[in-house]
Amino acid sequence: ESLKKYFVKRIKEHSRFTLRSIEFDERIKLFRSVIIDESHKCKSSHTQQSKFVQGIAQGKEYVLELTGTPIVNNNEDLIQQLNIMDRLEDFGGYSKFVKRYCAGENKASHLRELNYFLNKFCFFRRQKKDVLKQLPEKTRSYLVVDIETRKEYNQAKADVIKYLRDYKKADDEKIQRAIRGAVMVQMGILKQISSKGKIKAAIDIIHNTIDGGQKLIVFCFLKQVVQELKREFPNAVTVTGDDDDKAKQRSVDAFQQDESTKLIILNYRSGGTGLTLTAASNVLFIEFPWTYSDCCQAEDRAHRNGQKNAVTCTYLLGENTIDEYMYNLIQTKKGIANGVTGTIDNVEEKKVSTQQMLLNAAMDIFKDEY
Repeated sequence: ESLKKYFVKRIKEHSRFTLRSIEFDERIKLFRSVIIDESHKCKSSHTQQSKFVQGIAQGKEYVLELTGTPIVNNNEDLIQQLNIMDRLEDFGGYSKFVKRYCAGENKASHLRELNYFLNKFCFFRRQKKDVLKQLPEKTRSYLVVDIETRKEYNQAKADVIKYLRDYKKADDEKIQRAIRGAVMVQMGILKQISSKGKIKAAIDIIHNTIDGGQKLIVFCFLKQVVQELKREFPNAVTVTGDDDDKAKQRSVDAFQQDESTKLIILNYRSGGTGLTLTAASNVLFIEFPWTYSDCCQAEDRAHRNGQKNAVTCTYLLGENTIDEYMYNLIQTKKGIANGVTGTIDNVEEKKVSTQQMLLNAAMDIFKDEY
């Protein structure tokens, strides 16, 4: 938020927002080098933030980008980051990069070749095990639970199936677009219903952990989930959008320093990055984010320098719900990211379209019912 305040004089009215739309302050010439932390937040060329960063970085002697998750969804996420570093031409420019490395529904092709050229031109990777040799291991487990909201879920599921049948029959693009929007809304509702249905299972896990004397980090999205957990655990501290910065810091300090504060509840947006919560070695995820990078960032609130114990991350999956698709989606994105950064050689690519992710989710999940 400081980029615009300090380095932009005004934004001109143009039909399309480009670098030429921005009139920069002269102070951007003060710097010879630019370091961009969490550079994956500049993955979209359409946002003001990434354009501001691109303008500030232009012509600088050194431009360094730091991120643990350079790819959030697919290979398109690299384009603007390479552009900011002025290295896109090393890959043949925008058109060639898209054609060669962003093909197919996953927008991820020739991963090993891309990994080779990234390492050749501009990419240096160090894994935690290389630089934090004393850091304990991290493990993930996926716990499938029955949801308490099955009746409500089935009703919402029936609505989705109805929309899908209408979508399949529609031959007019406008009608299809309207139905597609309705499906996306309904899929979001399915996700919320599943989350609410896992609260009881989450409460049982939380009691088992903190009643045994261990601290626990819990991540979720829905306000209702946070409220239910706070009712059950009134001594828990929170880091959510409803908390101001001072309240968030008090929560973190209490969790880290006060032995009696056993539980901290966070949402991904407010607590998924930037915090150190090494007082706990257990992390519980009631709801899935849409991206693998959000999972990693959230897990690493506990799995970071200063952690003395092995970290266990537990994900709750509602049985026979959208959660199972979310799991597969995240595994696909994880595979793409790891293939490009060099963690693995071969990636099984599943059918996931970023642009119509929710629609495809619905069509995949309910393909035998409409």
